[in-house]
Amino acid sequence: MNLGIYCVAFGDPARACAVDLLRSAKKYIPEIPVAFCGDRKLGGEDHLIIQSDSDVGGRRAKLKAYELAPAEWDAVLYLDADTEIISPDIMLYFELIADGWEFVICKDPHLMDTMHAYRRRNNLGEVQEIESELYTLHTLQYNGGVWAFARNERVKAVFSAGKRNGNGTRNAIRVR
Repeated sequence: MNLGIYCVAFGDPARACAVDLLRSAKKYIPEIPVAFCGDRKLGGEDHLIIQSDSDVGGRRAKLKAYELAPAEWDAVLYLDADTEIISPDIMLYFELIADGWEFVICKDPHLMDTMHAYRRRNNLGEVQEIESELYTLHTLQYNGGVWAFARNERVKAVFSAGKRNGNGTRNAIRVR
């Protein structure tokens, strides 16, 4: 199985974090290649994916993980730039994919678990849209900074559905 890590970083603070992420990946799982997505070379990446910095937090580039990560990778682990690998145990994500899971993501580590806690002054419209689409805010918040997926048609469809949603800044779909 071909495996790889996909990371996105724009701006100097995020790029500095990504340097640390790459360093920790090479220390603990040197056999796993890293694809870095940004507006210019970082240094140390195995694959460079040039994208423009088009939104807050690189969301568009993040949600293009299926499309932009090297096509030969059977499983992709997305890590936010501010993630630091501290042991080879991160391989669990790839092991779960190998065991048949198609998408692996954890609960967000906030104290409040549901989307109710996501509501802030600057995102009321987005929260109302989520509630309208899901018919509730009684749904878990997921950790968008660490997740893995297998390459197959169903996972591809999930990423494609997210891109069709307006400006592509979030993946608002219903999985049944």
